[in-house]
Amino acid sequence: MRAILTRLTKQIGWNRRIFTERDLLDVCRAQGVPVVDAVLPEKGIYTRLQDGRLLIGLDRNLKGFDRRRVLAHEVGHMLLHTPGQWYSWLCNEQKLHWQAEVFAACALLPQRLLYSPDAAEIQHILTLPRELVRLRVEVWRRMNL
Repeated sequence: MRAILTRLTKQIGWNRRIFTERDLLDVCRAQGVPVVDAVLPEKGIYTRLQDGRLLIGLDRNLKGFDRRRVLAHEVGHMLLHTPGQWYSWLCNEQKLHWQAEVFAACALLPQRLLYSPDAAEIQHILTLPRELVRLRVEVWRRMNL
């Protein structure tokens, strides 16, 4: 995973800057994966359709930061995992979910902000959900990312 994340840092600036929704949509566009709003039983999904096309679906009721967080999580799945991989007995679903959460946490709260944020960045950090900040600090400590 570390090699993939290092490559993403170089290619798209992951973990170097705060990703906006537009940044995440641009990554999807570059991968040829549409993002659609729909009525979903969960907040988001990354899947392969029956015709073979890939798709990220977001619950149409998501707004603001929650929408960006879920989109970042699904983009993490898109960049790190094969659709349907979580159904294989060879894969640990919790591990795949955690990896997508790591991608999202670092996209929304890059490492630099943990060292020396300016006033505006501190304000940004203070608006983030506590569980996201907690995960981000854990990733920094455990993986030095």
